[in-house]
Amino acid sequence: MTALGYKDRDVTQFVATSTDAVSGYPESLKSSLIPTGSVTRARFATGIALAALSALLIFSGNMLMSLAFFAVSVIGNLEYRDIISRININSNMELGMLCSLVLFISAALSPSIHDHILPVLVTATTAYFLTFKNALTPINEIAATMLGILYVGYLPSYWVRVRRMGEIDPEYYPAFLKTLGLDKEGVLTNGAIVLAWTWASIALADTAAYLVGGTFGKRKLSLYSASMGSASPNKTLEGLLGGVTACTAFSLLGAYVMRWPYWKLSGSSYGIVLSLVAFIGDLSISLLKRDAGVKDSGAIFPGHGGVLDRLDSYFLTGPLVFLFWREFLPLFESVRKKEPIKFIF
Repeated sequence: MTALGYKDRDVTQFVATSTDAVSGYPESLKSSLIPTGSVTRARFATGIALAALSALLIFSGNMLMSLAFFAVSVIGNLEYRDIISRININSNMELGMLCSLVLFISAALSPSIHDHILPVLVTATTAYFLTFKNALTPINEIAATMLGILYVGYLPSYWVRVRRMGEIDPEYYPAFLKTLGLDKEGVLTNGAIVLAWTWASIALADTAAYLVGGTFGKRKLSLYSASMGSASPNKTLEGLLGGVTACTAFSLLGAYVMRWPYWKLSGSSYGIVLSLVAFIGDLSISLLKRDAGVKDSGAIFPGHGGVLDRLDSYFLTGPLVFLFWREFLPLFESVRKKEPIKFIF
């Protein structure tokens, strides 16, 4: 039994039979799970503030963005430790933070090192548990520490890699950047433009899924997958399709504006896969929270919850965007130019 009291329930059976999306939670929490007017306003205001802050960070330069990501990772590690501690699992948070710092700094300064750093960190972490601990470390603590390093460190570090790709000469910067004194080298990159458009696409998918699911949602995802329903009983097929459609449409527009090769094909495939991976990221945190019996990972963002609540859709998508930008988009370009295709395998 967890602190919130529903851990002993047969969640799978509940999801398959219940028509009430929040009946799986204790009575004391049900009211907090239903959005009120004040919560909706707080959610909207926080969303606007986060959008402005994100735009500022995207065009602030590689190192500043990397340090901002590390700060987010620190908060994410704290939330992650608090969640898993509720099911009596420990993780070495300090070690996780140190590894995250190495990952973000290497992503910003030395991509070649970042490409190979994860196995080194795994080896170093294993050596730490074997060498510097006074007692035998439980395997669940080792696994939880490794998962924390991967989820809130390694995966989001790829956004830094995306941002630093394709630097643009300051001579070609837009006039408003020069007016603001942001005409320094590295402020504007092709990757920063892609990153901004991608984050907007993910945010639009999240918003569309929320609105469409709340307005038209009838078919719970639990009808198609008991595990998805267990992780997030309130999500519907209509909401998922609404999010995929919005993300794909916005990605198509971006592909056209940025003149991607075969923009209809490249933009639509990018949007569909991006929205589905973002959705999986959302569910992954929901699964973790539900297993631990918590509603939110934290309360740092009014109306949204914690860092893991708000940024769950972004963690898993970083490597995907990097892979698409570095490998698959050039492949489309090779086809357009009728050049021999260079396979990545």
